[in-house]
Amino acid sequence: MDMSDAKFEPNHNTQSRTISNIIHSFYDRLPNGSYVLYKSTQQVVLECKYENKIYNYVQRIKYLSSDHFLDFGVKRNVRADKDIFKVKTRYEDEFWNDQNQLLLTDAMQAFIEKVKAGDSDFKIKSNF
Repeated sequence: MDMSDAKFEPNHNTQSRTISNIIHSFYDRLPNGSYVLYKSTQQVVLECKYENKIYNYVQRIKYLSSDHFLDFGVKRNVRADKDIFKVKTRYEDEFWNDQNQLLLTDAMQAFIEKVKAGDSDFKIKSNF
């Protein structure tokens, strides 16, 4: 894609625009008839203005895959149509406390405790 007529967009103390984006993708046909991406290259040229000077930044990305995730068995332990909230499984406090994403901070938990609405139906804690 040639985007040489794109307008510059401000970004902090610089301005930039993408002037070209070239993608080449190659697919392989698996024995089961489906196609998978096995090789792809992308080259993006970004033009940047900084203090009345123009610089070109070229980014090249290559993707190669020799493992096409061929058929492998999966042991189902829950029906696909089962309500996730009705799944009977043990809650593992240790697992959730060791997570580094989507945790409530101590300040968030304190706030939730502070505004807790007594015996209402809303007893969910989340950081979404």
